[in-house]
Amino acid sequence: TGSKDLSEPNAEFALTLYKKLDAHTAAGKNIFYSPISISAALSMVSSGARGDTRSQLMSTLGYRFQHWTQSFFKKVVDLSLPKFSISAEASLEQILEELGVTYAFSDFADFSGLSEDIKLVVSKVSHQAVLSVDETGTEAAAATTVELLPTSLPKSVKLNRPFLVFIVDSSTESILFMGKINNPTAL
Repeated sequence: TGSKDLSEPNAEFALTLYKKLDAHTAAGKNIFYSPISISAALSMVSSGARGDTRSQLMSTLGYRFQHWTQSFFKKVVDLSLPKFSISAEASLEQILEELGVTYAFSDFADFSGLSEDIKLVVSKVSHQAVLSVDETGTEAAAATTVELLPTSLPKSVKLNRPFLVFIVDSSTESILFMGKINNPTAL
């Protein structure tokens, strides 16, 4: 499969996870995470999972993308948004169980592909993400983007109300980081 084939399930997983995180986050609090990091960790664990445990993990990682990004378009704009830095930590056990990954956390877990001698079960899933945006560019964990200036002045856009932020790998179209900034003027 091509790398773009992987971006569709990643996007669906990112949005499903976002809905669960949003439901578990206090009103007005920012949300920020790396769905690619979480799905990579779950993919590594699923390679050693067997039976229903593997089915649940693979189903949660998703291959049911609804093509919601087809309505997106690329346009050059003169974007004005506040300088901000955000970091987040999350324990994902409850959220993953709500997404259908239950066997991995129970006595029904089957990770015999990782260890035939010792029965394994997932006990904890933690996640951390960091994003910093300023006039020099964007830094997300260890990833940095380069700011390019257009040769002509584009339309001006100022974000002064809640907005979603996505950092997308342009070659694979995978969502690397995703977040919701509820109060950009407070950052």
